[in-house]
Amino acid sequence: HNLLVFPEGTRTQCGPLNPLKPGFVGMARIARSPLQLVRIACDSELLTKGRPWWVVPRLPAHIVVTLGPCLPPPGRDTAGVVAAIEAWFRESAAGTQPSPAASAPARVQPRTRAGSVK
Repeated sequence: HNLLVFPEGTRTQCGPLNPLKPGFVGMARIARSPLQLVRIACDSELLTKGRPWWVVPRLPAHIVVTLGPCLPPPGRDTAGVVAAIEAWFRESAAGTQPSPAASAPARVQPRTRAGSVK
């Protein structure tokens, strides 16, 4: 079974990353599940929050999905895990080579797949 969670609690509006909510770490700890980091970025308003659903965005839209590290089930340091994951997302968004979260070694190397929606 898989569960997809957006750790910000909502979609990010254009601009910087919103602070992450700690609940996703607690869920992974209780389930004893690893955390697979995935970043989704789009160059148009297609995925933005607040865009009226009836307004057609600029197409084609280019979506980049970055597969980050797969972290082992978290321990008790919720704040540390959240901070390390938030740092990875900020590095990834800045276009730098994302580094695995310092508190847990990566089991999967980051990779990116780009595509278009027409």
